[in-house]
Amino acid sequence: MGNTYSYNFTGLESLWWDRDKNLKESFFDSLVFALVVISFMMFFICKDIKLTILSMIPNIFPLILTIGMMGWLSIPFDSMTVMIACVTLGISVDDTIHYIVWLKRSISSGKNLQTSILETHNRHHRYPIHRLFYSKHGIL
Repeated sequence: MGNTYSYNFTGLESLWWDRDKNLKESFFDSLVFALVVISFMMFFICKDIKLTILSMIPNIFPLILTIGMMGWLSIPFDSMTVMIACVTLGISVDDTIHYIVWLKRSISSGKNLQTSILETHNRHHRYPIHRLFYSKHGIL
């Protein structure tokens, strides 16, 4: 009597469990940090606070849609699904940068804002839709 025992889990399962636990705990902080850095980068590209705020909408929306769809479909939150969220954010930022750069080029060539938006949209409207389709089916 009076003996005290201690135990430690070992092996790959323990390592995977610890990694997933740490990933879940740090995901939100990392996501907020990434969005802050992306906002600064967008401001550097846009050089206008209104356009920067507007440019963040197409970056945040697919991320919310992806995470929401994972919750709605009861897809477990693990390292692979976190990678899907990160890739979704990266694709969204890439599309937004291309769109803004082409819009600014069109405006700087002397065209008015409405014509520039139409030209840019006609040039790039298909690519984000295709990427959205492929990334959403990658989850399933």
